[in-house]
Amino acid sequence: MSKGNGIIHLDLIAPVVTKPVKTKKPKKGKGNILVYDTFEGEASEVLLSAHTPNVDTVGGGWTETPSGNMKVDPVLDVATCSNTSQTFGVIDAGVSDCIITATPQYHCNLSVSPAHAYLLLRYVDNTRYLVFGIVSSSANPLEFALWSVVAGVGTTKLGSGFGVSGGIPYTFTDNVTITMNGSSIRCEMENEGVDFTVNTTTFQTSTIHGMRMNRNSNANTPARVEVIKMESL
Repeated sequence: MSKGNGIIHLDLIAPVVTKPVKTKKPKKGKGNILVYDTFEGEASEVLLSAHTPNVDTVGGGWTETPSGNMKVDPVLDVATCSNTSQTFGVIDAGVSDCIITATPQYHCNLSVSPAHAYLLLRYVDNTRYLVFGIVSSSANPLEFALWSVVAGVGTTKLGSGFGVSGGIPYTFTDNVTITMNGSSIRCEMENEGVDFTVNTTTFQTSTIHGMRMNRNSNANTPARVEVIKMESL
């Protein structure tokens, strides 16, 4: 407010619009960053395949299949999928042995099958890959596992660990770290306390990794990943 010539003037100030603060950030690693994406910088919603990562050393960008289902939300700055079809978002890191850190969000409910985000490791195609994620959204405590998917007709649980969370329903994110070194794959969750290692040579030479998402028709909240990073050992 200002005064002049006996007249009071009201100075209008434009409101400041802020975006929600992301709840998790991957830990800083020691290797060279191969892929890094905070899913920020978009003015409007775009397909994941049209979004440019912060770091992409190979330079091929994201590929999504089926096309059109995985997108980048410009308000929340996350990769998300609200479609009921299983969708894959993958990127070539250039190496099969690396450390992947990411912040998937999990929605847990006893009465419906909610949406979850899974991490893809050593992806070959939609029928051949390794995948880490939640086993059942209605378990207490929650179980998280690493599976191999071969020929797209079945999965084999390679290993699993139980978290500390309970009190369904609820929604939470956690820092997930996957360390792939030859046949050894270590899966860790910072807050859930999950930490297990499996040994497998399945798809060991594939250099493509990423995310798998889908949303159950009864789920109210889409699956999402806040940040993902891939770095050398």
